[in-house]
Amino acid sequence: MRLLGVLLEKGLAGRAGPVVIRLMLLSGFLLAGQSGAALAARPVNTVSTSAPFARSAAETPASTTAPAPSAPSVARNAADPDKKPFEDSGQVLMQADDLKYDRDTKIVTATGHVEVAYGLRVLTADHMTYDQNTGVVTADGHVALLDDTGDVAFGNHMVLRDELKEGVIDTLSVLMTDDSKMAGNRATRLDGNITVINKGVFSPCKICNVVDDKQPLWQIKAFRVIHNKAEQQIIYEDAYMEFLGVPVLYFPFFSQPDPTVKRRSGFLSPSFGGSTELGTTVKTPYFIDLGPSMDATVTPWFTSKQGLVYQGEFRQRTETGAYSFDGTANFPQSPSSDGLPGDRSFRGSLFGQGEFKLPDNWDYGFQAQMTTDDTYMRQYDINSLTNLTNNIYVNRYDGPDAFTANAYYFSNLLLNPDGSKSRSPWVAPIIQYDHRIPGDYAGGKLTLSANATVLGYRETNDELSPQSRRLSTTLSWDRAGTTAGGVVYDLFANLRGDVYQVENVEDEYVKGGSQDGSLARALPTLGVDLRYPLVSSQGKYRQVVSPVVQLIYAPYASNDPLIPNEDSQGYTFDETNLFSTDRFPGLDEWESGPRANVGMEYSVFSPGEAKATAMVGQVYRLKPDSSFTERSGLRDRQSDYVAGLMVSPSKDYTFVSRVRVDQNTYDLRQNEVDLYAHLDPVTAQVGWGYYSSDPELGLDSRDQGVFGLNLKLSDYWSIFGTTQRNFKTDSAIYNQAGLVYSDECFGFTLTFVQSFTQDRDIEPSNGVFLRFNFKYLGAFGFGT
Repeated sequence: MRLLGVLLEKGLAGRAGPVVIRLMLLSGFLLAGQSGAALAARPVNTVSTSAPFARSAAETPASTTAPAPSAPSVARNAADPDKKPFEDSGQVLMQADDLKYDRDTKIVTATGHVEVAYGLRVLTADHMTYDQNTGVVTADGHVALLDDTGDVAFGNHMVLRDELKEGVIDTLSVLMTDDSKMAGNRATRLDGNITVINKGVFSPCKICNVVDDKQPLWQIKAFRVIHNKAEQQIIYEDAYMEFLGVPVLYFPFFSQPDPTVKRRSGFLSPSFGGSTELGTTVKTPYFIDLGPSMDATVTPWFTSKQGLVYQGEFRQRTETGAYSFDGTANFPQSPSSDGLPGDRSFRGSLFGQGEFKLPDNWDYGFQAQMTTDDTYMRQYDINSLTNLTNNIYVNRYDGPDAFTANAYYFSNLLLNPDGSKSRSPWVAPIIQYDHRIPGDYAGGKLTLSANATVLGYRETNDELSPQSRRLSTTLSWDRAGTTAGGVVYDLFANLRGDVYQVENVEDEYVKGGSQDGSLARALPTLGVDLRYPLVSSQGKYRQVVSPVVQLIYAPYASNDPLIPNEDSQGYTFDETNLFSTDRFPGLDEWESGPRANVGMEYSVFSPGEAKATAMVGQVYRLKPDSSFTERSGLRDRQSDYVAGLMVSPSKDYTFVSRVRVDQNTYDLRQNEVDLYAHLDPVTAQVGWGYYSSDPELGLDSRDQGVFGLNLKLSDYWSIFGTTQRNFKTDSAIYNQAGLVYSDECFGFTLTFVQSFTQDRDIEPSNGVFLRFNFKYLGAFGFGT
């Protein structure tokens, strides 16, 4: 580096107060051998003796060169590559309480609050000398060097050259941009990119009192540490890891990405485990960086009982979206017994998903979930899904128009209650179109909806495989308003029409028989929703009581047995659909006949976060509706009573309950309770559900509950537990308990799991899992 010192007057050395000298890099000139007189004859920049170091360009006189930013400003500029005030010009700024220049030796000496800035690099010290002949800067006392990446190096003594890029530092410590730290006895900087540290140490942890001499929780010490910023790599030679001040692992050679790396190809941390099915298991993932928008992970499993399990994941982002695939494959060494799902020479799974945007508000995507048999993924602990969904879709949402088209294939991995295999339905396609017609019609709005569905089942040898093709359209009118007396009303009307063509539908009159056919049906519906909210404000609370009456007229239109009920089986009657015009979730069944939905709503609010709501109601009919099952609570002239309650004194406490009570016997038919409570340091969640049996739908009664608790022991320690229980059989379904530690650089989780599920070749099991997570080094775990 060749620098030209610029001085205005000989008496500068004796001047009091801060002194600033601006230096300019003159490329192509050898200035070291020129005389002081020759230097004085050259054009010079003005020396400022009073302007502050951080003066802006707007405040600087026209005759001076704008000073370099202060160290904090340079740190900000380092994060913004567009702000490089000195990188191209080669200007250097030097500031100190006292500054001397020897023309004979061409040495600048600065003392007291010394600051030197070159480009995005800033050096501060108590004392500094600059030798113009060699371009060497020597700094002593509280030395700090901020480089162009934002890292700050501290030392007692630094000797630097080549625009502060190269040199030697004694007693080095480095604070990186993410607060990670490196230190060593002596360091050498090369070309501003490579730092070689003798007897170095690295740690992303804060200094704490976990050991007597206030060391970090964990650190890596090495005979030599090499930090290559260009390659974003930290290399350790003859290294070992200390945990709580105790050496735990030794590495002759070890390397890791530095904190600026977001991702890079290489081995990830392995995991170890064991199970009855697989034996001892070792997983060794390898990450492959295929580009800025694409990557893959290959994870071979080495198992002692089932041989090698292959697993791979591929991910990519495109200009219009993203997609990913995750697959596994295994050729079992010890297949299951004959007749069980695991009795096969190949087992595997494939999952994928993607979503993409198209012009003009269109989007499309897919979801893939496939496996070779019912129990493979649960046995190999890949996931616990028991229902798989494969889907391809296209959507368009544009103002008053909404269009969706889907194709589905479903697969149930559980057996039916009678032990038979569940059928696998497919839908290809199901198309839904909704359009709000512009304009005002009798004070209301018109909406047109259309649905087209083709549904069937995969062929089986022992049961019928019905096929259904449906076209349904609905024209709806809606008008809402408020009367002068405060009654809130909503007038509505709709006309629905369906056309069906079916095959292989079960004949209810001929045992084992089937029938084909076509039919058309229509159903008009008229109704009004009336609410009379009464508001009362007392103190800081506001209460709202609102009686609600919904009157609906529709002709009696029973559901034809020729239509297979494929999308309207799983209905539940509670306060959430008390005021629905049709409580069937799909279109294969419909609710007809005159009826009245009656209820009462109550709400209370406070200026803060406290609130509570409650609702109770019932449905009245002129005659029973046989479309609903007897145990549904909707079949009789008077329905069961339904009620719901939500109480939330604050965001930390929420209680929700919904019940259904038989309208004749007052027996409990359905009850759901959910409770969330956070009272530092305890967080608790309770869920309980009871559902009575419905033989017509093939549903047994269920009485299950789940309880979860998390106890925060300190800022870093916590314990948790979850239990799920079947109260009907008084047996556990699932238990889990664990201990967690987490801080800024390290975490671990110890978990004990009990599963009582039994399904063919899946047996109840116990498991213990231990997982460690070291910042920048990765995570690894053990399980059995």
